[in-house]
Amino acid sequence: MTEQFQSQFAKDYKGAIRWKNTSGYSVPPYGCVQVDTYDTDGLFYNVVRPTDEGRVFFLNGHTAVPDGSFGTSPPWDGHAQLAQFEDTEHGLGTTAGPVTDDFVLGDGSYFTLMSNIAPNGGMNVGAVLLQGASSGGSTILFEISTADVACKDYVEVEVLGGPCGGEPTRSEVLDVFDEAGCFLDLPDNEFTNLVGVRGFASKLEMPFVEATGSCPEKPECRWVITQLCCPDPI
Repeated sequence: MTEQFQSQFAKDYKGAIRWKNTSGYSVPPYGCVQVDTYDTDGLFYNVVRPTDEGRVFFLNGHTAVPDGSFGTSPPWDGHAQLAQFEDTEHGLGTTAGPVTDDFVLGDGSYFTLMSNIAPNGGMNVGAVLLQGASSGGSTILFEISTADVACKDYVEVEVLGGPCGGEPTRSEVLDVFDEAGCFLDLPDNEFTNLVGVRGFASKLEMPFVEATGSCPEKPECRWVITQLCCPDPI
């Protein structure tokens, strides 16, 4: 995959998610990485080895990524992804989480196993789904109804679709937050172009943040943007 192709992914915030390995170690195939910071100039994430749960994690593909090199991961859009595990103790339907200071998964509650774990080339590999990213979990399709340039890490949205038989319901109005720091990262004079744009959000557990100025408080369990169509024009 070329640098130009990766850069284009980052530019329009669709498709694969581009990241740079800043962990000091090589990320193995199907390794779990944790977002550290977002590079607003290069439009990519800096990732490290996981430190704890309650953060943003990506899963590497089938090729190792050396320290200082770039990798890509699919967005969490309701599809299972392969992950490397520390052992084969977890089974189908159980939950798992990142192992501190490692790239493998172990005990935790961040992911749900969608397969049994099987040996694969000296690794233990299983398919996992981000908690809340399945059709029966806390994922919504939304359309942005209000975009306030005074607070650019959240937007007000109307729910177009949600979990079958669950909450929230269609037409409900919610606040969704850009915890990744890239989906709503537009110049002030283009920010209102977000009104009418559609995307997906999942309910994630994150650290509580108090309200500041015109920005609402961020509850510990909140709606986080996971995918967004490009506003027109950018």
